[in-house]
Amino acid sequence: MRKKGRIRMLLGVILIVMAGLLLGHNLIEDHLAGSSAKKVVTSLKASTGTKVAKPSLKKTAKVNGTAYSGYLSFPSLGLSLPVASKWRFSQLEVSPASYTGTAKDRNWTVAGHNFVNHFGRLNQLKVGDKIYFEAATGQRYVY
Repeated sequence: MRKKGRIRMLLGVILIVMAGLLLGHNLIEDHLAGSSAKKVVTSLKASTGTKVAKPSLKKTAKVNGTAYSGYLSFPSLGLSLPVASKWRFSQLEVSPASYTGTAKDRNWTVAGHNFVNHFGRLNQLKVGDKIYFEAATGQRYVY
């Protein structure tokens, strides 16, 4: 009977350590995703301008080989996120991505992770909070 108790205790300790490692991995991944997104937004702001940019015929801006259609800005959350022009699962570790539709046609769906540094705080938005999309073309869309 004592042997079963020790085995259960050992299994419990192993599971707790594994949960801690998984939590650590997720926190590191979240931090890296947030850092990558900030760097891309900085590059996009430099190429499109931070406020009213000159309209451009280019529909995307390339940063580190990836085409971005612009960036989303959530002023009430102090959050800006680049939006890749094409959805790929691997891309979601860096930024949200266009899934279907377009911002221009108002039928746009953006896919993203629920990292705290990405879409993880969207539940803190209040009715009436503005969301902006600064397109690589220089146009601003308000939601």
